[in-house]
Amino acid sequence: ALPIYENHHYRLGVTRLADGRRGVTVRKRHCCEDTPVAEAALDEGSSPVMLRIDVRDGVVRFFFQPSGGEVRQLGGDEDATILSTDHAGGFIGTTVGLFAESS
Repeated sequence: ALPIYENHHYRLGVTRLADGRRGVTVRKRHCCEDTPVAEAALDEGSSPVMLRIDVRDGVVRFFFQPSGGEVRQLGGDEDATILSTDHAGGFIGTTVGLFAESS
């Protein structure tokens, strides 16, 4: 089992969607449940992709910008308080970081 604090996070990334196209996704892990929040397909050749996360007043918003394209919000306003010590249990502060994985 994962430590409790590893069960409270959002993931924004560039990945392969279920239909095989390249896309941007947001997933939420809250209380041991991993759920999709939003996804958007990317046009072929739209590399690199800029990713942005804004957190303000208990709200988190996710954005992406394909190469040569406009900044677009991915999904709506999400609850940033699930990242807090009150929800994550003993976690000291909210952290934003990068990681890479391959499957």
